[in-house]
Amino acid sequence: MKIRLLEKELSRIGLVETASDAFNIACILSEIFNNMTESDLEKIVYKKFHIIFIEAILSNAYFNEKLFEVIDEEKFFLDPDKCDDHIRYNREDKKKFHLQEKQYIQSALYSATFVLAKVFHLLSREDVFILRDRIVNKLEYIRGNHSQHTIADICFSFYDTVYNFEYSFKEDVFGRYDIKNVFHYNKVSRCLVGIIMLIIPEVNVFQIKFKKISKEKDEARLSITRGLCEIYSISKKVLGGVSYFCREYSRENAEVSMVTFIDFFFTNNERNIAYIFKEIAGDFHVQKGKTFSDVFLQKIDNAQEIRKKISAFTKKNLKAFGNQDSDGSEWSNKIFLISNKLLATLEEIRDSSDIKWKIDVVIYELMIWIESVHKILNKRDIEDGWGKIERLIMQENSRVEWKSTFWTPTEELFVSDDIERKKGRVILSKIVEPMVAMMNTDGGTILVGLVENPEAIKREDVKRNLLVKNNFTFFDINYEFSKKKKSLDNAKREMQDLLFNITSYAADKFNDLWNIEPVEIKNNYSVATIYKIEVNKSENYMYKVKRENDALWVTLIKRADGRTIKVDPREYLKKA
Repeated sequence: MKIRLLEKELSRIGLVETASDAFNIACILSEIFNNMTESDLEKIVYKKFHIIFIEAILSNAYFNEKLFEVIDEEKFFLDPDKCDDHIRYNREDKKKFHLQEKQYIQSALYSATFVLAKVFHLLSREDVFILRDRIVNKLEYIRGNHSQHTIADICFSFYDTVYNFEYSFKEDVFGRYDIKNVFHYNKVSRCLVGIIMLIIPEVNVFQIKFKKISKEKDEARLSITRGLCEIYSISKKVLGGVSYFCREYSRENAEVSMVTFIDFFFTNNERNIAYIFKEIAGDFHVQKGKTFSDVFLQKIDNAQEIRKKISAFTKKNLKAFGNQDSDGSEWSNKIFLISNKLLATLEEIRDSSDIKWKIDVVIYELMIWIESVHKILNKRDIEDGWGKIERLIMQENSRVEWKSTFWTPTEELFVSDDIERKKGRVILSKIVEPMVAMMNTDGGTILVGLVENPEAIKREDVKRNLLVKNNFTFFDINYEFSKKKKSLDNAKREMQDLLFNITSYAADKFNDLWNIEPVEIKNNYSVATIYKIEVNKSENYMYKVKRENDALWVTLIKRADGRTIKVDPREYLKKA
C-alpha cells in the first residue's frame, strides 16, 4: 500500500511546477514515512525509489527550464577572477535575482530527495555507487542541450540554492501535517543535496581549472598566484562545504550517522586530491603587509610541516598504504608522489641565503607540479578516442550501423542462462548480417557499444556501466566481456562461425574484409570501451546460403537507406 502511495507521488514530482506543489509532495511523503517498518524501507531501497525520485525531478522539463534560466542569468559557476568564490555566492545583490525560481528549485530538490533522506543509512557501498552513477548520467543528459555549461555549473547552482536559507519556501500547513516531521526531512534533504552537489563536480572543476592554468602557462600569460588561489578556493569550497553540511546534519539527527554514506559517496581519490590541493595552493592570496616574495618564502618555510600533514592524511586513504577498496582510478597515488617531490625540494632549499634563487626555484617547481597534475587529471581527455568515432555517430546510414552490445539483451530482464545464450546468439547475428551486407555494398563501420535508447534499458548492471558524453550514451563492452566471461578473441571466433553459417565460406575468405578495434570513450568521471568494426567492400558478392533437405536457398543481402535488405540474387548470379 505504501509503495503505491510512493508511486503516486513519483508521478507528481516529474510534473511539479511550483514551490507550493513541491512542498505539498514533501508533506505527503513525510506522512507516508510514518510507521514504516524496516521491511518497508528495504523494499524502497530494492525498488530504487531513492534514485527514481531524484531522476524524476531532473527529468522535469519545467524544472530544467527554470534551472538554466537561473544559471544563464547569474552564472553560478566559479569566477576565474575571484580567489574566494564564497564572496560572490553570498553577495546581497545576487539574492534578489530569480527569487521565486530559486524557491521552486530548492523546494523541488528537497522533495525529490526526501526518500533518500529516509533510507540513506541503509545503503550499501554498491547502492551508493549506483545512486551516484545514475545522478551523474542524468546530469550529463540534461546538460546535452546546454553544452555551454558544465556539470559543475549545474551542481554548484543546486549547492548555492540549498546553501542560502533566503531561498527557503514555507507554507502554512499547520493542522494538516506533522510540520515538525516535514521540516526534519527538509533539513536532512538539504544536507544530502549540498554534499552530493559538492562532491560530484569536484574532479570536473579541478580538470577544467588545471587545463586552463596549463594553457595560460603555455601562452605565457599565467599569474601563478592567481591560479593557485583558484585551486585553493575550489578545495576549500568542497572540503569546507561537506564539513558544514555534516555539522548541520548532526545538529538535526544525532542518532543516525551520515559518516558511512559520505565515506561511500566521497571517494578516496576525491578526498585526497582536494586535501592535497588545499595544502599546496594555500596562502598564495594577497596578505596584508606581505610582499610577493614573502608569500613564496613562507611556503618554503612551511614545506616540511605541509608534507607531514599531507602524508598523514593521504596514507589513511591511499590503497597502496592500506586495505581500502580501489575507486577505479588511483589519481591520488600519483598526485601524492609529485606533491611530495615538490615539497621535498622546497625543504632542501630552505636554508639557502640566496633569496632570489629560492623564489625562482619555487616558481619553477610549482609550474612543473601544475603541468604534472594537469596531465594526470586530464589524461582521459588527452588520450580520448572520441575523434575516431565522431563522424560516425551523427546518423546511421548505409555505411554506418550502431549496436548496443555483442550479446546482452539490455531491454529485457535476465531469465536464465540458457535463454540468455540463445538471445545472445541472435543479437550477435544482427551484427554479422549487416557486416555481410556492407561487404556486398560499399563497406562501412559498425559501432558496438553506442546505445540509441538508454531509457529503455532494464538491467541495473548495464545502467551502472553507461557513460554519457556530448549527449551520446555508451555501454562499456569490456564490462560485457567480463560479465559473459568472454574476450575479444571469443567475439571474433563467434563472428567467424556466424559468417560461415551465413555464407558457407571459411574464415580465411574474410581475412581482408573486416577488422575490429577497441575505442576508449572518456568523460570527467569514467571510461567506456566500445568496439569499432571496419568492413571493406568485397570484390565478389557474399551470398547468404541456406540448405534445406536437398534444396539450396540463396539470398543476397545489401545495405540501403541505413538498413540491411534482401535483394533478388538472380540478376547478380547471371552477371557472375
